[in-house]
Amino acid sequence: MEQSEKNLNGKQSALKEWEQLGKKVLDTSKQELCIAMRYLFRPLNMLTYSLNRQIKFLATDGKQLYFNPMLLIQRYKNNPIDINRAYFHMIMHCLFRHVYDTEGKDRQCWDLACDICAEFLVDSISLSCVMRPENTQKEMIYKRVASASGVMSAPSVYYALQGFSQRELDKLSGSELFVVDSHDYWYQDNDESQEEQWRDAAKKMQSTLAFDSGRGDTKGNLAKALNAVTHKNISYKDFLRKFAVTHEKMHIDMDSFDYGYYHYGLSLYGNIPLIEELEYKEETGIEDFVIVIDTSGSCASNLIQKFLNVTFSIFAEKENFFEKMNIHMIQCDNEIQEDRVISTFDELEQYKKDFVAKGFGGTDFRPAFHYINTLRSEGQLKRLKGVLYFTDGYGIYPECKPVYDTAFIFLGDYDSDRKVPAWAIRVDLPEDKMEA
Repeated sequence: MEQSEKNLNGKQSALKEWEQLGKKVLDTSKQELCIAMRYLFRPLNMLTYSLNRQIKFLATDGKQLYFNPMLLIQRYKNNPIDINRAYFHMIMHCLFRHVYDTEGKDRQCWDLACDICAEFLVDSISLSCVMRPENTQKEMIYKRVASASGVMSAPSVYYALQGFSQRELDKLSGSELFVVDSHDYWYQDNDESQEEQWRDAAKKMQSTLAFDSGRGDTKGNLAKALNAVTHKNISYKDFLRKFAVTHEKMHIDMDSFDYGYYHYGLSLYGNIPLIEELEYKEETGIEDFVIVIDTSGSCASNLIQKFLNVTFSIFAEKENFFEKMNIHMIQCDNEIQEDRVISTFDELEQYKKDFVAKGFGGTDFRPAFHYINTLRSEGQLKRLKGVLYFTDGYGIYPECKPVYDTAFIFLGDYDSDRKVPAWAIRVDLPEDKMEA
């Protein structure tokens, strides 16, 4: 009995020593990262350590950093930089709130998308505490994903991975090329208040990073990613409603009718009411409208189709539009390729089914605006309130502000490299919001 107790006490003592060593390794890593990148000070201090011998290496739920002490120490002995990179990797998961955005996602694709994004950001830092020799295989995946998704954010990469074969996904998910930590805690009940703290930390880090001249972030990838995650997207449906045109439509307006005066007139004069029903009622909707689709070579056909799907699904909600409409669907690269006029909901649906992109030349926005101005002068767009211009954002803009509101619609997450003129409205339509 005494021997059993001694063995138990010995195991507990050894485990305690392993735990202390593991925490010391993590503290050392945290200090190195803080010294090298001061903008990480707050995020690095938001996780508390918790021993867990069931995981293979490290894990986090956004509140605690779980570690397997034996495996952690062994990795540290082999290469201390691996610990720095893994710590940074998990902080990226938290700052960009990968931990909390799991609902409705395919777990394999979402886990891999988040790991690719985290590793991309770690690989973007040119500091000795996290640098590794360039990996050709990783670079090929980065380029492939970026070509399909544009911005390197988890939602964009998640959709880009839909184009990978199951064999490719299995291979990447089972290797250590991108996979670093366990994500098991992501799929449990998470603390919403903690998510808000990470949101706030990302905003503060964004300003600190700019003040600190982006030390180590030589390519600006971390700064761009933070701009995207802290950028607030407006509701696309609400945005379209801003283009509504008010006019009078023949309709009895019962809300403006006063029954008291009406009955008083009947009782006083017999059959003469003092006030009759109003014949007109103001309703709002989009009547004259222009949608320009950038069909230059840089604007992918599948993105155009997704834009049409989500836009037309909003159009289908008839309370937003008049039964009779005048929508010009214009295709333009560096010249006008097509102008299709749509006047009914049935024509709208048919256009979506029959749509074929035309053009694929260079990108110049000016011909479309010149053409729209010609239509206005000819009286074809008397009540034009606004123009939507779907594009990848890289082209020649008009120098002067049009007399009508103009919005440039970018599909995907916010990218600060895409600039619009001061007079234009910018709308970023995230890929996870574009399924009709």
